Amino acid sequence: NCNEDKVCGSLTGVFNCSLGHCANLSELFLCHYKADGIIVDSDKDNLKLNGFFECYKSRCTKIKNMRSFYCERYCPKISTTANNIYIQYENNVYTGQCGQVTAHNKAEGNEPGSSIQPTTV
Repeated sequence: NCNEDKVCGSLTGVFNCSLGHCANLSELFLCHYKADGIIVDSDKDNLKLNGFFECYKSRCTKIKNMRSFYCERYCPKISTTANNIYIQYENNVYTGQCGQVTAHNKAEGNEPGSSIQPTTV
């Protein structure tokens, strides 16, 4: 909440803001964008923080072109050493190491898969 005194004096990262209330997207997402809008000092003009901003030590630049703005889930604390299988279910990621896999569904790209006879892959 940047409306409280000195709370946003050191904002750094990508933020989604509404009237000075900002959520840090950088903690969970890797975002691709071009910050090309107005520059706001989040410590002094926090009510101008409406929309998406790239901030560095409280100097926030608005991300105007939302067509080229997109974010991907980013999980830096997941260790992938010696793992060869990753399963995401809702907000959880499960990892493991397998010697062989048995398929029960045939992938259809973005469409739901179809059932098949169990096949060792």
